[in-house]
Amino acid sequence: MGGSDKVMTKLDDSKYIKSLDVSGMLETVEKSASQIVEVLKMDYQISLERRPENIILSGMGGSGIAANFISEIFSSSLDIPIYVNKGYSVPDWVDDKTLFIGTSYSGDTEETLSSIKEAENRGAKIILVSSGGAVQEIAIAKNYQFVNIKTGLQPRAAFYSIFSTLLLVFQKIGLASNVRNDLEEGIKVIGKLRDEIGVNRSTKSNIAKEIAGKLLNTFPVIFTATGITESIGLRFKNQLNENSKVAGFLSVFPELNHNEIASFSRLQKGRDRFSLVIFRDDLENPRVSKRIETTKSIIGGGFLPTIEIKSEGVSRIAKAFSMVYMGDMVSVYLGILNNVDPSDVDIIYKFKKELAR
Repeated sequence: MGGSDKVMTKLDDSKYIKSLDVSGMLETVEKSASQIVEVLKMDYQISLERRPENIILSGMGGSGIAANFISEIFSSSLDIPIYVNKGYSVPDWVDDKTLFIGTSYSGDTEETLSSIKEAENRGAKIILVSSGGAVQEIAIAKNYQFVNIKTGLQPRAAFYSIFSTLLLVFQKIGLASNVRNDLEEGIKVIGKLRDEIGVNRSTKSNIAKEIAGKLLNTFPVIFTATGITESIGLRFKNQLNENSKVAGFLSVFPELNHNEIASFSRLQKGRDRFSLVIFRDDLENPRVSKRIETTKSIIGGGFLPTIEIKSEGVSRIAKAFSMVYMGDMVSVYLGILNNVDPSDVDIIYKFKKELAR
């Protein structure tokens, strides 16, 4: 599969790119670090009277994936559980000892609004995060602590802003430290990658463009490790869905070795159109590392191609940013190779409109 040399020249043709990417998704992704810079200028007046016994992070789409990252990064360092809530209700154990953080970039996500109401009824401590909408109106009416996010982007494109804001909220309420240093490292890592894989870097020396070409006309299967790169894989799958208009599939170690491996073993290169993308980090469990290598040796031959994306940086936050940025750029490049507008998600808005009838 993959893209021919003639097809790949599209990624070096600025006029062609602009003719498809009419809303400038590629430019937005390239400038992702600027979102972090803006957040670091903010001083959020958030506080808690007492330390919570558990935390609910509620959000959907771009807000929900930011919550997944927060949970994954802090699950091994916090002495209280974090639960990511993606739905209309909240768990039965939510009570007045719970900190509920409801995040909706638009401020009008119906699942998040419903979960806010349930958290209210259970007496949870509530902090709300949005760029406005009904969420801000609730915060004002109920006198909840509120954090405003800069508007103007599609929710998935605002990931760095949402995620960085949640990080600083965690630091402000005493649940995290050294956040600023880690975010500043993340800015540097993204800046380095922008030089290496930005649109102005030729396809001949641009690994992100090369990966997009290899994924063209395939169904990507994404391998990650639970607790380390799982959120990275979920983000990449979502970006493939929305930016590339491609169906992507996420499989997580070690669980995939207990079920999905049986189906992967039947793939044949000449017959099936599946590619494999593996996100790797040096923090992965040594047994998971062995599982990945063993799985590749057993079933890797059925995928066309097999690609590994390794993290860069020192802190977990910078490492995460490096893989997210690479995945985001690949997804936009793949959308362009697919001759689609990366920003266009009219089907989602159509669905929401039909649902509201």
